[in-house]
Amino acid sequence: MIINRQNLAFLNMGFKATFQGAFDTAPSVWNQIAMEVPSTGKQEVYGWLGSTTRFREWIGDRQVQNFSASDWTIKNKKFENTIGVKREDIEDDAYGLYRPVFSQPGHRRQNASRRVAVRSLKKRVYRPLL
Repeated sequence: MIINRQNLAFLNMGFKATFQGAFDTAPSVWNQIAMEVPSTGKQEVYGWLGSTTRFREWIGDRQVQNFSASDWTIKNKKFENTIGVKREDIEDDAYGLYRPVFSQPGHRRQNASRRVAVRSLKKRVYRPLL
């Protein structure tokens, strides 16, 4: 393959698709124990974290469970995993060898979400809803 801006953009698009395909097909369990909340800044402040209610057997009068004011700040972190591709492999059209190299980080990224969710649960006092 001739190395030029257009061909490199094409390769980059293919590598990104390989990563995303692996990410999308990797088993995901973190979303069973956590909730994804979009972030638009370098940190987010959530006043509702830690404010959960519990079900109880209804005996006698109702017991109103008030939410407590919380102030949880979560700072966003940046992560990267840069993979180098040898010039000779591109010139020799041997870039197909990199498919598993770009798939593996996709799977690992999905697993990283699970590790972050589990680590967060371990740091907090978990109170089941039921």
